[in-house]
Amino acid sequence: MRTEELAKSYAMALYEVVFEKQLGVLKQVHEQLKAKPQLVFELTDPQAHDAAKRQLLRSLLPGQATEDEEMENFLLNLAREGRLGMLEEIIEQFEALAAAKQRLTPAVVTTAVPLSDDEMAAIKSRLTARYGERLDFRFEVVPDILGGVVVRVAGRVIDDSVAGRLAALRAQLGVTEQ
Repeated sequence: MRTEELAKSYAMALYEVVFEKQLGVLKQVHEQLKAKPQLVFELTDPQAHDAAKRQLLRSLLPGQATEDEEMENFLLNLAREGRLGMLEEIIEQFEALAAAKQRLTPAVVTTAVPLSDDEMAAIKSRLTARYGERLDFRFEVVPDILGGVVVRVAGRVIDDSVAGRLAALRAQLGVTEQ
């Protein structure tokens, strides 16, 4: 197995573990709130202090999730906004987003300088025409490539950078970098 394929395999495994863990936490909190509706009132009470809400939220979080500050903040924000009743719908949308994301192919476009919106749109259009609609674009700026563009998509690397051309020229001439 090639290094890139192996890395992708490990990345997908990690993604699934993290996703399943967070989804499990959300579902457990949702079940507890369904079982004890008075907790929703306590958590959404505008008179209650955030410290009390945080403590109550921590008591709802399972095991190691009590140390997950991001999840706690997310749930606290829902409570502040009076949106805890939407937790079931949020879970459904989270599952849908994760499923859609897993079917996307990453397309990483690296340039030496930031691209304009028009340039990004043109690159997206050409790559979508060649590789299909299911691309997840990420644009990076790496000054070390000096100029041009490097595209990584569908297990391929298209290197049209100045640094890439210089490296190819050095290899062709048999010159080693010093």
